[in-house]
Amino acid sequence: MRAPAFARSSRPAFFLLALLWTYLQAVSCGAQGAVLVRSSAELAAAFANPTVSVIYLNDTVTIDGSWSQTITVTRNVTVRSTEEREAEGVYCLLDFNMRVMLLSLAAGCTLEFRGVEVCIHVAGRPCLEEGN
Repeated sequence: MRAPAFARSSRPAFFLLALLWTYLQAVSCGAQGAVLVRSSAELAAAFANPTVSVIYLNDTVTIDGSWSQTITVTRNVTVRSTEEREAEGVYCLLDFNMRVMLLSLAAGCTLEFRGVEVCIHVAGRPCLEEGN
């Protein structure tokens, strides 16, 4: 006995829907590029750029007044030290300088730090002091 026509034709439609869903997930949380940043303004621009998925630091970056509003990140992003710094065993420092609500991550997207020391500087107390 042969299956009804609607049952035979639903397999390709289901496959196409699954393929479309996979593509939309990749578009919404995936990005293609990498960028080296040296300042707060460059870091904010990198987070705001939907094509950047890897942000490299090769020295300390301290957030300053150039970062004026919350940036919504709609993709997976990795912030990491450059390969040269990692080979030297040196972490780069990302100092949020007591600033809050800089980033908002869209549902399902991730923010990962590799080879980066993240801190919130408190006036009069350096980030690298033990216990901060």
